[in-house]
Amino acid sequence: MQENRPSLDEATRDAHASFKDSFSYSSYLRLEQLLAAQAPLTDAHDETLFLTIHHVQEVWMSLIIKELSGATACLSRREFDPAMKMLARVSRAQEQMGNAWEVLKTMTPADYLEFRHAFGKASGFQSWQYRTVEFLLGNRSRRSFISGSHLGKLFEKLIIIQQS
Repeated sequence: MQENRPSLDEATRDAHASFKDSFSYSSYLRLEQLLAAQAPLTDAHDETLFLTIHHVQEVWMSLIIKELSGATACLSRREFDPAMKMLARVSRAQEQMGNAWEVLKTMTPADYLEFRHAFGKASGFQSWQYRTVEFLLGNRSRRSFISGSHLGKLFEKLIIIQQS
């Protein structure tokens, strides 16, 4: 039995061949700014991998924060279906974050040491988004604030979340 599928011509009829004078994919995603953020401090080959993994993790955490906040708001209004959808999305995003470490495992300790000195005392423990996710998920330990004082106004936001 043959399915009623559109032909290739029908399926691509509305595809755009010219993007002149239109909002582009690159503009929408702000790719120029995003890719400019990959600015290694050394010539070490693996530093770009390190930056990429950590940028991606921060972007995932941004989504997780939005979804956790949305789910919390939905639950407070007893809107369970949208809350469950948002929490499922959080779970999938966390899986993606975990899977990213598989790529980072391709970097040896010696590779990492080629550029680690360049960012001094900076550490992922200073991520305000990581702390926000921790707080939104219920870990509101005061010890988490140890590395937050450098954040300025973001630190104030963390305190509000921690106390809520």
